[in-house]
Amino acid sequence: MAEMVTETPRQIQLVVTLPFSLLERAQRLVERGYARNRDMLLAAAIEAFIAKLEERIATDAQLLAMANDPGFQSLNLKIAEEFAGSDYQALKDSEDEAR
Repeated sequence: MAEMVTETPRQIQLVVTLPFSLLERAQRLVERGYARNRDMLLAAAIEAFIAKLEERIATDAQLLAMANDPGFQSLNLKIAEEFAGSDYQALKDSEDEAR
């Protein structure tokens, strides 16, 4: 019969300096039951922050790829040309309303 092996993620103990007000806010969240303890709260917060940054980095890379894509540039120019008349009319109308 095969043995079941359960792996736990490797962890490291770390000393962190935080503003006192941030520690108080974290402690209140723990006391209200939003996290089991401050360690878990900090780990979850860092995980969420890193995930957001990675998402932003991926989006920036996609936008950069689009900006450097001749096909996309051509399509963008075509769309801009097609809407030039209505864009001009909207600008003119807004200037008339401002007077």
